[in-house]
Amino acid sequence: MRFWNAYKKVIWNNLDLKDLTVQGLTFWQNQLFYITLIYLIPFSLVVFFPGLYVAYLEERWFLIGSDIFLMGVLGIIAFSPWPNVKVKKSLFIFLIYFLATVLMIELGLLGPGLMYLVGGAVFTALLLPRSFWKLSIGVSLLVCLLYYLAQGMSWASIPEDQKIAFIPFLAVILNVFFVNAIIAILLPLLLQKMEENLLLQRNLMEQLEQSNKRLDSSLKKLEFYNLSMGQLVKVTSQELQEPLRMISAFLKRIKDKYYDRLDEKGLTFIDFAMKGEKDVRDIVMRLWEFSIAEKSEWKVEAIDLNQLVQEIILTHKREIETYSVHIEVGSLPNLKTDKDMITAIFTNLLMNAVQFSKPTEENKIEIAFTELKNELVFEFGDNGIGIEKEQIDKIFLAYKRIPIQNYKRKRIGLGLPIVKRAVEALQGEVWVESVFGKGTTVFVSIPKHLREDYPIADMNLVEN
Repeated sequence: MRFWNAYKKVIWNNLDLKDLTVQGLTFWQNQLFYITLIYLIPFSLVVFFPGLYVAYLEERWFLIGSDIFLMGVLGIIAFSPWPNVKVKKSLFIFLIYFLATVLMIELGLLGPGLMYLVGGAVFTALLLPRSFWKLSIGVSLLVCLLYYLAQGMSWASIPEDQKIAFIPFLAVILNVFFVNAIIAILLPLLLQKMEENLLLQRNLMEQLEQSNKRLDSSLKKLEFYNLSMGQLVKVTSQELQEPLRMISAFLKRIKDKYYDRLDEKGLTFIDFAMKGEKDVRDIVMRLWEFSIAEKSEWKVEAIDLNQLVQEIILTHKREIETYSVHIEVGSLPNLKTDKDMITAIFTNLLMNAVQFSKPTEENKIEIAFTELKNELVFEFGDNGIGIEKEQIDKIFLAYKRIPIQNYKRKRIGLGLPIVKRAVEALQGEVWVESVFGKGTTVFVSIPKHLREDYPIADMNLVEN
């Protein structure tokens, strides 16, 4: 095997193919020539020495000299760096026709020489440009004609039993013309179509490569812009919270301190200002939660979900009391995950249920938990106003306000989109079941074990 590889490498280097790139049909023609030489030389040696011995016994000195000449030129083609590959291919075609001529002279027109004439036509079509197809027909006819003329020449020494009359010769030469013409026309045509297909594929690959580069560049820019926008939203929302708290505190102090000096109109203006501050703070919080759902860095820690829910309820106590909502919380597990992410999920689901409660009835929200084999399922159910069936598919669209009769929503449309993005970041699912006028249940399914390529792949239940 080592010898065979070294042998192939020598031929490859001497054909000077190492610097060629795929450039259509010429490349594959050179590859075919290289492979032909690899196998032709050992097979030629198999018949060369027995052929010399037989020719020696029959005293066919011209055949012996021709065989030696053929092997010598073939050796130059395969093992010499000179000439270039184009000339070597032409020499190779010449050798085939030369061998055909020698065999005709030595063995007759109807011997193996005709087979080599056909072989010459085939290799001419396969190895040389299409413009040479006429050459193969002309050379084949010329060889046959020279043989016929040589029958009367004393130097040819063609035996009487190998000579052929004009009519049989005409039949032979017409068949040679027919076969060579078919080969010379059809094979180059086939190769031309193959070349067109190769060029088309190469152009398509180049276009695809350019498109992929543009796509990669666009994705990198988009990733950069998304990251920058997420950081901007996060920082801005955090920076706005403190000024808003100060505004709220000063408005409250003004109202308390100057309550007796303000008339009803002044107190109303202060209430409007405080309500506006609260609405702005709510928007800022939604933006902050939205940035949390988009973040790429995770901080994994053990979280007591029961405590987390109580903290959320305490934080939003005033709003919950305003809507007269009673919240029932079942036994929830401890969870090992990103706290900001799970907080955003629970806060938005809980407060979304509060916001969609009925203003004139006793409202109830239930938070339940079910542990399945491979996932954790949380349920947030309420007896609020519900969602119309045709609107359910739209509730997870960012900034989408769902129109509900006799209900004016006060929050921007980011709550459920935040939940969806955060849940999907945890490799989970979220879906909704709702009956308009009777209530809504939001289900959140989170797998117990995440794939290793997720940033919080060690998320799981924490033993109590």
